[in-house]
Amino acid sequence: MIEIREISPPRKLSGLSSFLLKFPYNPQIVDVVKSFSPAVFDKKNLTWEISSSYLSQLLDQLTYLDDIQLTLLPGEIKEISFEPLTENEIKSFRYSPYNHQVEAINFGLRPEHSKWLLLDGMGLGKTLEAMYLAETLYSRGEIEHCLIICGVDSLRTNWKKEISKFSNLSCVVLGEYTTKSGKTRYKTIPERAKQLKEKISEFFIIVNAATIRDSKIIEAFNKSVNKIDMIVVDEAHRMSNASSTQGANLKKLNAKYK
Repeated sequence: MIEIREISPPRKLSGLSSFLLKFPYNPQIVDVVKSFSPAVFDKKNLTWEISSSYLSQLLDQLTYLDDIQLTLLPGEIKEISFEPLTENEIKSFRYSPYNHQVEAINFGLRPEHSKWLLLDGMGLGKTLEAMYLAETLYSRGEIEHCLIICGVDSLRTNWKKEISKFSNLSCVVLGEYTTKSGKTRYKTIPERAKQLKEKISEFFIIVNAATIRDSKIIEAFNKSVNKIDMIVVDEAHRMSNASSTQGANLKKLNAKYK
């Protein structure tokens, strides 16, 4: 028997509600539950907590493995309040955002939207939206660093230029250095891992997708003295295969905001 119980507010996850799962140990069920990232295990109560958005998919997969006892909360859940962008915050940006960009930033500021996809079309300013969302969360004391993972290597340079031009905060491309002839080069993975572990003064930390294929980078992220509370993935579809090394490692990078 698998017990699934809805709770509000969640214990370890964001959103209006989440689901607690309890069942006798079964590796097949554990593998299914862990596939719905994030899935948080409570050793004391022997329960798993997953996002409420996964319920239908979870039921589809678990009904083949065991009987399910599902308990939902009665009635409607009170909406979590949040503070949208203020006029002063908008004025503090180096570039005045369009209305659709303000809408996107406000969407990301909602507590229940701490993990989401930004699917605006090409040329609508997704980089600026992500940048100013991070700036706002930083100014409100919600985050200390933002990690930007670029699905295409050349995007590292693009993000660096855009941040320098439009952001009030600083950035660093992990492992980047300039040769005597003026060419841009990148240090080895072990050197980048060492840099990530040590104190970084810049707010934005930029890496390419290939960097996180290496377990040394994942270990450095988890042991870093830098508190990286937000992760932005550009060209995320290039990392959508969870069976690939970089797709699997992306799931291992935990942050409050993604």
